[in-house]
Amino acid sequence: MASLIDRTRPCERCVINDLGDGTHFENEAAVTSHSGHALDAAAPLYEVIDVYYTLMRYMIETALKRHWFVDVIINQGNHSRANDFATATHLRHFYADNPRVTVLDNSSVFIPCRMGNTFVLCHHTDKCKPGALAGVMANDFAQDWGETFYHYMDGGHVHHGQAKKEANGAIYESWNQMAPSDKYAHDGGWRSRQFISMVYRSKTYGEKGRETVTAEEVKDKLDRLAPGSTAKRRRKVHTV
Repeated sequence: MASLIDRTRPCERCVINDLGDGTHFENEAAVTSHSGHALDAAAPLYEVIDVYYTLMRYMIETALKRHWFVDVIINQGNHSRANDFATATHLRHFYADNPRVTVLDNSSVFIPCRMGNTFVLCHHTDKCKPGALAGVMANDFAQDWGETFYHYMDGGHVHHGQAKKEANGAIYESWNQMAPSDKYAHDGGWRSRQFISMVYRSKTYGEKGRETVTAEEVKDKLDRLAPGSTAKRRRKVHTV
């Protein structure tokens, strides 16, 4: 995140958008609360929460050094819902006296964010599928929908990028993330690139470009390797 923020040009406002499942488990049993499916747990729950709070605070403080206002969106993830509520509440109280930081309400699974002529709806997409999101925007937020020209829907849940899909006056996109596959995704054959994205969105003209930082780039820096070294590593293969 530091690398990504450092390479962005200073803006009036930075929106940090956690699209859900930031901790990817939310109870000591490390199973989903709804269905009881087992989740990967590499540390006790209290350690994961501590790391997550520290990470969110770090991102906000780093963004404040470069941008004037910082908005924080923490979507409800189906594998982290309790932690998502708690983190948003914690950060809202912590920054209550800082007029430059706003932590958006995440009591609803649909989180709207309007910037002038640009309107964005954020949703984890575990409940409402992408094809129905434009209808939610137009119905639930009819006035803002009608007053804006550029409409975007940011989704998570699938943990991989999906090509932009434009339908019914809005553009939907899901976003890659930095975590490797958990056991469920690995064993099921789901694969995706690991990177995070920053999108420039103008109040006047919608999207104006983007920046990315890949997991391989971060690993090269952490291990002090030549650029591109991590991406060239071969996995062990039995060869005869």
